[in-house]
Amino acid sequence: MSLDENELNALIALLEDPDEDVYSQIKGKLLEAGPVVIPFLEKAWERNSFGVQFQNRVEEIVHTIQFDNVYDALKLWTNNVEIGRAHV
Repeated sequence: MSLDENELNALIALLEDPDEDVYSQIKGKLLEAGPVVIPFLEKAWERNSFGVQFQNRVEEIVHTIQFDNVYDALKLWTNNVEIGRAHV
């Protein structure tokens, strides 16, 4: 999923919405976009122009993206190690 900066900032602003359905949809789009959204989320978190719920949601999304990224990298590494052993 490719988001331009305006779309991304609009999605991030919607994280403040108290409706859990809205949050779930926005979170899904941000998670789908992956690590490229982290700097935008961190900048919004630092501005602290929203409340505690917004900050908690941003932290949750950033941590999920980072965890998924590390998990995928470890999985890839493990697969490469297993492939290397098969050729030895």
